[in-house]
This record gives sequence, C-alpha cells and structure tokens, in this order.
Amino acid sequence: MVKKSKTLSFRTRVLLGLLAVAFVSLAFFFAGSVYFAVRMAEKNYARTVTGPMETQSEQLDDAMRGAYRTAVHAANDRELRCAVTAYSILSAPAVEDSFELYERLLELQRESQDASSLSIYLYDQNQMITSSEFRVVSDVPPETAPTWVTAAPPSDFSPHIYWDDAGGVPRCQFCYFHDVQDSYGKVTARVCVNLEERTLYYDLFRQSVGSDSTICLVGADGLVVSADDAGNYGMTFEDLTGQPVPRARTSFGTTGSGKLYAFVQGNFSGISVLRLTSRASLSDEIAGMALLLLLMMFCVGGAAVLFARSLSNWLYRPLDALMRAMERAGQGDMTARAPVGEDEFGAIGGQFNQMMEKIDTLLDDLVEVRVKKRQAEIEALQQQIKPHFMYNTLNSIKFAAILQGNNEIGDLLTSFIELLEASISKKGAFIPLSDEIHLVEDYAALQKYRYMDSFTLTCTVEPEAAGCMVPRLLLQPFVENAILHGIIPRRPDNRIAVDARVADGELHLTVSDNGKGMSEAECRALLENDPEDSRRFTGIGMRNVRERLRLYYGDAASFSVQTAPGAGTRFTLTLPRRPEGGTGNEK
Repeated sequence: MVKKSKTLSFRTRVLLGLLAVAFVSLAFFFAGSVYFAVRMAEKNYARTVTGPMETQSEQLDDAMRGAYRTAVHAANDRELRCAVTAYSILSAPAVEDSFELYERLLELQRESQDASSLSIYLYDQNQMITSSEFRVVSDVPPETAPTWVTAAPPSDFSPHIYWDDAGGVPRCQFCYFHDVQDSYGKVTARVCVNLEERTLYYDLFRQSVGSDSTICLVGADGLVVSADDAGNYGMTFEDLTGQPVPRARTSFGTTGSGKLYAFVQGNFSGISVLRLTSRASLSDEIAGMALLLLLMMFCVGGAAVLFARSLSNWLYRPLDALMRAMERAGQGDMTARAPVGEDEFGAIGGQFNQMMEKIDTLLDDLVEVRVKKRQAEIEALQQQIKPHFMYNTLNSIKFAAILQGNNEIGDLLTSFIELLEASISKKGAFIPLSDEIHLVEDYAALQKYRYMDSFTLTCTVEPEAAGCMVPRLLLQPFVENAILHGIIPRRPDNRIAVDARVADGELHLTVSDNGKGMSEAECRALLENDPEDSRRFTGIGMRNVRERLRLYYGDAASFSVQTAPGAGTRFTLTLPRRPEGGTGNEK
C-alpha cells in the first residue's frame, strides 16, 4: 500500500507563495528605502556642512593671501630697506639702533589686517628683529634660528609652518617670507610675516567645533597642520579617514571608523579644511525615517495578507470544482463532468470531459478487444508449429534421398534448409563473414542446379577478414542479382567472384560478374524497386541492403556499383572492421 505524503494543499501553497512574494518585495523595498533615506540624510548633511566650510576655506585663503602680499610688500618697502642698510653698516649696534627697524615692522603689521607679527633676520649680524613687544632684537645664529631663516624660497603659495618657542611656550606659526636685497642685489636680510595658528584657527572655526565633530587643517602634503585636538597634529588625511586625499575640491564620505567626513580644498594656500562628524548627529533623523517606513511596511503587509487570501480563493474555485468531478469519477460515476471555461482550468476541465467520454467508449470495446486478443494468441501458437513442421518434413525428404543413393538431392536439400533457417532466424543480426560465405555457397549450389551449371562461383577470403562480423544475408542479395540479371544463358563461362580483404582498419567486400551488365536506368530500377521482385528467394534487395548498412554503420559504411552493358557488374562495400565477438550490434 502506497502511503500518501503529507503535503500542503494547492490553496495553501498559492496563499503562502503570494505572501512570500509580497513580504520579500516589502523587505527589499524597506531595505532599499532605508538605504536611500540614509544616503539622502547624509547628502543633506553634507550640503549643510560643506557650505560654511567653503566660506571658512575662502577666509583662510584670504588671510594667507594677505600675509603673502604683506611679505612681498615688506621685502620691497623702501623705508625698511634703508633701515636695514643703515643698521648693517654699524660695527656694534645697540638695542636703541634697532628701534627704527622695529617701528617700521610695527607699522607694516598695522597696515596688514591678518599678520600676527613681522620678523626680519639680518644675515651679516646674525640678529632677528620682530614687531613683538616681548622680543625686539635678539642674537640668533643660523643653526638655532627658526626654520624660515634657512628654508629655500617656496615654489608655490603654501605657507611655511614652524614652531616658535621665543615666548617660553612653543607656538605653531604659519608664515610667508621674502628676501631683502641691497642696491647691488645682494640678499642682506629676510622678512617674515607670521600668522599664529591657534589665533587663526579659533577665529575661523570657533562656532563650528562641537562635541560630536572635529575640524582639522590639512596641508598640501596631506599632513594635519592644525586641529582642535593636539593629538591629530602630524597625522595624515588617510590616517583620519581611511581614504586617499580626494582630487575634487569638495568631497564627502564615510571614514573607516564609521564617521562622516567633509573635505574642502583651498585654492590659494593649498590648505584644506577637514571636518569629522559622528553619525550620532544623524541617528535621530534616520531612526525617524526607519520607524515611518516600518509602520508603512506593516500596513502594506496586512493589506497584502487580505488581498492574497481573496486572490487564492478566486484562483482555487475552478480547481476545487475539477477535483470534485475527478473524485466522483474515481468512485465509479462515469457521468461526472467538470465545468469548462476559457482559462487554463477550464481547458483542463474540457480535456477531463473528453477523457471521460473516451473512457465510456473504451469500456464498451474492452470485451471485444479481449476476445480478439485471445483468438490472436491461439493463432500465434498455431503459427509457431509451422516452421518446426517444415524443418522436420524437409529433413525427412533429405534422409529419404540419401537412403535411395541420391546424394545430390540430399546436398541440395541441406543447402536449402540452411538458407531457409538463416532467412527466418531471430538469433542475431550479425554473423562471422565465414558463415556468410557459407550461406552464399549454399545459395549458389541451389542456383547452379537450377541453371544447369551455367556459372561458377569463386570466393576469395583473407584469413583476417574471415572472422569479421557482418550483417546476416549481406552478400546473398548481390550474388542473387548477379545470377538473375548478370549471367548469359547457354554460355558456359559465366563467372561470379566474391572477394574479402582487410585494409586500413576497414573490411572491403566485392561481388563481381562477367555477365551482360546493366544500363544506368536498369541499375536505378534495381536499386529502387527490386524489393518487390517476386523472383527473389529472401525478399532482401539492394535498397534493403543499403538501408541496413545506414542503420548499422551510419556514415562509416559505403556502397557503390560499377556496371555497363556488356562489361559485367561490380558491387563494392566498405565496412568498419569488427572482429568476431566485438560488434556490439547483435540483436
């Protein structure tokens, strides 16, 4: 007894399928909506942040540009250059002698709106004079002087950055310097315009720095040169963000630690503004969007459940009617019919109704078919007796002829019995070539008696070819054709030759005669129509042989005819060499 496996009903599967599609779609919609909502919030935040940052970057560039112009102006200021020349010719200048330089530096600082201080270094005296009140003049050898004293002239507008420890507490300074030359073009001093890093930083970013954000200034080399947190000094842009320095002037993204960064590059100074912000500043906005989307998903999900249930009921209705009709038919009610319609279930119902009508007809014919089948079985048993009876009768005649001393009749009957057995045998489709040659010789012996020894048959078979397997009764039709259409009556030298050899892994068979030959039309008629020739012994003709070769060997076998009136006929067959026991085609 076959146990029924417990499976869900079609109605349940349809409902679950619809719900699965609906909820998977909703899940993808929710995930996509949250993703795009987060991206939109980040972009809105980026627009909010980068706007002020661009303004701050422009203000920073303005300050740097002003300091650069002040340095160029100071290096070319006539009064300052004259004061430098006068101070340089003094052999032992006192502090009072530097007041003229100090006063001019102080005036230039006042003229500049951005400079924190101005300094000038005199190379011949190894002295530095500044506009700062706490250090007017001091002896500073080059090896202990600030780095701007010995630095090479800049190749761009990036400020020179150094640490000034003159006031006791080291302070980071942004500066622009320029050489002062005398009337002979000799560099006698270098003037430097300083911008104090802390003062500049807090003037620009005092309102922007918060508990959840950090602002850094990044130099052209990618190093942090200013920040609200001293721990960020000397770090690189990649250290802070996990990303390479962007090429775009304004960019926004996410750091490797999950923070948001905004980046604005300066046009003049090459100093960029980098702002790092915690995602917590966006969490409330994102959480609100996610909650709204979640509520929408639940509402849409509930509506999808109700819709899926109604849709599954509508889809199941015609199937339920078809199942009821099938159940009635299974209980023996042959009048059960299913409703029909234009949809797929209606088409199935129509096919079911046609099937039921055919079953009614088949049931009526069943008894008659069973009677005819029994009669056919009886007739088949009777037909099985005929070949056995025929073999016994022919063998009895053969032994009677031998007992009477007529050995020729006995030999002819032996050949006939072997041919008859070969033509109706079902033991196999392939036999060794040696057996096939034996059947050909038996057939030729019968025909020689009929035609009063008017032809001779010569079979030449190489030893290697004798064991090759060939289809049963392959050569007999060719010999039969040579006898029927080739030999000339009353001519004693009619010859038929069968040759078999193996070359290049193929079996080559030829059947030739020296008879009257055939015209092209006669050859075509022989190949196409001879299966209906009533004179044939086996009923196997040329066309039949060609079809058998195609079925057995496909394109691996070839068959050709060479004939002409008065020149005899030559049939050539080329088959794959298959030794005895290796054909693989026995049936």
